[in-house]
Amino acid sequence: MCAALRAHPEAMQVFAEARKVLGWDPWVLSQRGCAEKLVHTEICQPVVFTASLAAFAVLRKSFPQVVDECRAVAGYSLGELTALVIAGTMTFEDGLRVVAERGVAMGQASLERPGGMLTVGIRMGTSSTAIDAACQAARDHCIAEMGTTRPVCQLASYLYPGVRVIAGDDKALKYIQSNAASFGLTRPIRLPVSGAFHTDMMASAVGALDRTLETISLVHPRIPVIANVTAKRYGHGPSIRKNLLKQLIQPVLWEQTMTALYQRPQQTNFPISLEVGPGGQLGMALRKTNRKAWFEQDCSLLPTGSPSPFPPNLPATGTAFGSF
Repeated sequence: MCAALRAHPEAMQVFAEARKVLGWDPWVLSQRGCAEKLVHTEICQPVVFTASLAAFAVLRKSFPQVVDECRAVAGYSLGELTALVIAGTMTFEDGLRVVAERGVAMGQASLERPGGMLTVGIRMGTSSTAIDAACQAARDHCIAEMGTTRPVCQLASYLYPGVRVIAGDDKALKYIQSNAASFGLTRPIRLPVSGAFHTDMMASAVGALDRTLETISLVHPRIPVIANVTAKRYGHGPSIRKNLLKQLIQPVLWEQTMTALYQRPQQTNFPISLEVGPGGQLGMALRKTNRKAWFEQDCSLLPTGSPSPFPPNLPATGTAFGSF
């Protein structure tokens, strides 16, 4: 993960600061950690958060004008905290403390109530209620056939048009995988995560995260940040805290977030769009949600001679997503 960051002192400084806060080295784990360890959310979250802000440090050093002209940011799930740090709402150190506690609390909730997550496609012509019907049938199956009490199977994310994420009890997800076609669902794929995030199964993590958020200062973002649970701009500190808590147990409105970021009058150029962090899934989600925003970007802010919509030599692209 992010091996190219090694060549950038400003990125390695971010990892060094993270090591002091965490008491363990996220750089070593990002380079040499085994997949079985990295998949655990209490490890994965601080590593990805640090890697994302290390990549942003490279962007800021290499292309300060691009960062200065940033119009809005958003982040998917954990990436929302990355976006809030980029927007100046909290410091990197405070953000990392929140992320570390968030990861531990969500990991503990996953141990108390094991579960998982599943992406599914919605076949063209299928009713918009197909996901609700599949989740209800899966819960009914768990009660009738498995004897499960109060099973969980919920919509966890509006990823992009025609693709959703479902999360809940393993037995419920296996039922949907086996019966997806009967609900008009396609390509059910289990995600390599350690819990049923953004569902009621994370309820026990809310209190721990709330106590940590109480200890840090949250200020008004210097640039707009779109919230996961509302797909609207964040306002003052209390609303940030409230929405970050809701995000643990409510769906991520990512498709709606992309719509909010790129709504503009006709004949208006779309901004440059940059992912900052490990991976490239958010760019794919933008292409699926708004092809014009992806392909018709305004490159006027780029340094002279840059040949593409992206500044050259960026080491990585993932969790915080910026419109510049």
